[in-house]
Amino acid sequence: MPWKTFVVKDIPRTKSGKNSEILVKNIINNDKVQNLGALANPESVQEYKEIKINE
Repeated sequence: MPWKTFVVKDIPRTKSGKNSEILVKNIINNDKVQNLGALANPESVQEYKEIKINE
């Protein structure tokens, strides 16, 4: 069971339509984010950057 749940407007997806879970994990963990050009909706990344998981 997750300890916290967040509601987001969109999930980053590749141009082929696959969810990009690793990208989201890297954003949440403040790791380096690469290859945003492969996303069909790169604007969705900003919402994940604003999530504060330790509050």
